Amino acid sequence: MTVPPNARAVLEIEIGDADPSRYRVTATAPGGRGQVDVRPFTDLTGTVLRIGPVGSGTTEVTSS
Repeated sequence: MTVPPNARAVLEIEIGDADPSRYRVTATAPGGRGQVDVRPFTDLTGTVLRIGPVGSGTTEVTSS
């Protein structure tokens, strides 16, 4: 996903019953400072990864 300049976003990705530790996130924190938070939580459909906030630029989520 690409976030436009001077913007920020929070991504939520449904991963079902997959193991959250198998996912890697490459992203830029807002203002280019610090790390981006990645937190799993469970809803009615399974596990969701909440990523962010992320700053402008490209965010990649990959699984191993």
